Amino acid sequence: GRLLHIDSGKSFGNPDHDELSILSPLKQCCRLRNSTWTTLQILHKNGPLSRLLDESMKQDPVYPILTTKHLQAVDRRHNKIMETVRYCIKQHGETTVLFNTWR
Repeated sequence: GRLLHIDSGKSFGNPDHDELSILSPLKQCCRLRNSTWTTLQILHKNGPLSRLLDESMKQDPVYPILTTKHLQAVDRRHNKIMETVRYCIKQHGETTVLFNTWR
């Protein structure tokens, strides 16, 4: 599959600061598309995500785009997302957290 790079302009700012408030909607609602969770798990299994991201950008003429610290931050943040979803599943159950279509 393809890896799509979407950046809101914040994720590659300060690699030493993780803005955890962006996880608030996930923490509060504990709802996630099953396909998104599956993709996060695949990226985690085939990762680290930083390696996949770095490899996918190697053909870019301005490579290297991200510093080592930024790539490490990607892995750290990906792990925090994984931990949050796992916590939600533990607290509420997989059938409540994961869904295929909006109800």
